[in-house]
Amino acid sequence: MSFSAMPTSHGDPSERRRSARVSLELALQILIQGEAHPARTVLANRQGLVVYSLKLCAPGSIVDVRNPANGRTTRVPVVWSWVEQASEVKTIRLALEKVDPGPSAWEQAYEERLREEEPLKG
Repeated sequence: MSFSAMPTSHGDPSERRRSARVSLELALQILIQGEAHPARTVLANRQGLVVYSLKLCAPGSIVDVRNPANGRTTRVPVVWSWVEQASEVKTIRLALEKVDPGPSAWEQAYEERLREEEPLKG
């Protein structure tokens, strides 16, 4: 599956994004009540992530996202979560939204990926 960077400055104002969304594969950890669970990003922007997770979290839950490569941790609420079941394989996806103004655990990887992709022109 492939995703392209999404522009932020055209189209219906209700559909505008605060920042470009890019495909991003990054190994992270989701910390739930102090316990680390592996996760892998699918999509990212400056404000949030969609990740594959081994742990299902209810929307509204507050979790920490840790990047083991740089040691940075970001506290995020779970905006939505869902489970896809294909035969015997279960896939859990979480959408996480950054609320703190500081740098995120994924910011450096996001910025590098953003430079690699040319945003779509509207």
